[in-house]
Amino acid sequence: MALRATASSTSDFKSFFNFLSQQKKLTVSSHFLADVDGVCSAFLLKSLFPSARIVFFDKPSKEARAVCEAYKLEYETTLIIDPSTTVLIDVDDPVLIPSTHHKQFLAIIDHHHTQHLKSVQRLSDHTAPSTTYILYSMMKFMGIKPSKKQAELILLGIIADTNRFKSVENTAIFSDVADLFEISGKSYDSLLPLLTTTAMSTSERLVFARSFRTFRILRTTKDDFLFIITDCEAFQSLVADRLVECMEVDFGLAYAPAENEMRISLRSSPRLMLHLGTFASTLASRLGGSGGGHKHAAGMNISPTNGKKIEEAAIKLLKETYSLKEY
Repeated sequence: MALRATASSTSDFKSFFNFLSQQKKLTVSSHFLADVDGVCSAFLLKSLFPSARIVFFDKPSKEARAVCEAYKLEYETTLIIDPSTTVLIDVDDPVLIPSTHHKQFLAIIDHHHTQHLKSVQRLSDHTAPSTTYILYSMMKFMGIKPSKKQAELILLGIIADTNRFKSVENTAIFSDVADLFEISGKSYDSLLPLLTTTAMSTSERLVFARSFRTFRILRTTKDDFLFIITDCEAFQSLVADRLVECMEVDFGLAYAPAENEMRISLRSSPRLMLHLGTFASTLASRLGGSGGGHKHAAGMNISPTNGKKIEEAAIKLLKETYSLKEY
């Protein structure tokens, strides 16, 4: 069942919370390369159910690892877990977890548009800014006031997944954000350094620089939006991020080969109203893969494919919304 984080779902939140309370064994996990929201949500859930184990399929992202180090958050990594006792956090897409675990999970808590995995219980709301916010909503309905640390974890998840509040679909969250900052005793500027990676590693710098040997740049004829589509050797999410943040384009798509698949990341500027999660889902389906995400950040996984096919499919889909000229 899908539970929405709204005032009308008080009984649903209580039912979900009580369901987890009755479990004798709980494992909490997230997607491959768990991001800040996934990691913060996992540890937020563990703070509510202390006997739970945190087990990720691989190492979290660089930013998420920085958060773990700052808060001394410990976790295990293994590809082998028991889905029947696992609460899957911040993911509902089978391509983002090991293929051996495409079974029924104990529970799923997620805020993305996708809904493909099976679970006994589900807490999902694609309008929520982050998975930590869904958990915060559950805490409020259960009458649980966040501790200082819990408030900081909730805020970090929201800040990370809204791209520093640049992508907020429901402005009502700012009232909750104000409350959380008051509880935490922290300022926005004091939390932001945990999520800001200003320096790339040498390998990341090399990959980013080489990404522009072959790339395609397009521009809308009306609004002067700029689009760049490029291949890269790895770090496709970093390349897509930097296209938007450093080069100030409005749409960045980067793709890179991985083991037995092609991974694609998409990012956009706040002024581009195209919902990347929906765009990625549609593009992935046309390429025989799976994808989804947020308004300004999304990802896809597809079978090994010629790069030109990805580029042409992306441009064709963009042209269904925009009048484009290629440079």
